[in-house]
Amino acid sequence: LEQEFCNGKLGSCGISYDGIAALYLASFKNPALKAVAPICFPFDIYDDMCAPGGIACGGAIEDYSQFVKALESNDLSAVEGAVPENMFKLLASHLDGVMPVKGQEGKMEQALKDHKGNWEMTSLYEKSSGKDVPLLTQGGQSMTAKDFGPVAIMDSITANKELAVYTFGAWYDAGSVSG
Repeated sequence: LEQEFCNGKLGSCGISYDGIAALYLASFKNPALKAVAPICFPFDIYDDMCAPGGIACGGAIEDYSQFVKALESNDLSAVEGAVPENMFKLLASHLDGVMPVKGQEGKMEQALKDHKGNWEMTSLYEKSSGKDVPLLTQGGQSMTAKDFGPVAIMDSITANKELAVYTFGAWYDAGSVSG
């Protein structure tokens, strides 16, 4: 908020992974955030990605998990091999990694350390025999596949009447695979 280009009002948008990031940002209820536009994102991680239509997608989940881990470690070279070569070339030509916010450079290192503790989708997929089966316990609370991803935070986002949310998807985008 303390950048020369910022008037104190924020918006966030993104496609797929970045769309989920926009939704999680909204769930923190920062009063400066005025609008989010998540596009073509998986709404329900289990139904939309791990087993759309009840069909297990193990190989795709492993590739996607490797891709997400590379993004969260700010190491785009680790994406090579996780996505088709033409997609990697496109990503590499447009992305230089995450740029630190001016005046906040020290926080990037801590954020990268924090990301190392993030869950991996492959563990969700491998451990689950169904959406309602407990996968892990966090803080003494049992968690199922329903507790991961945007589906788990939507109530807190839609309760914020001051936040504008615009989203759309297309055929077989994860957010619309179930209709």
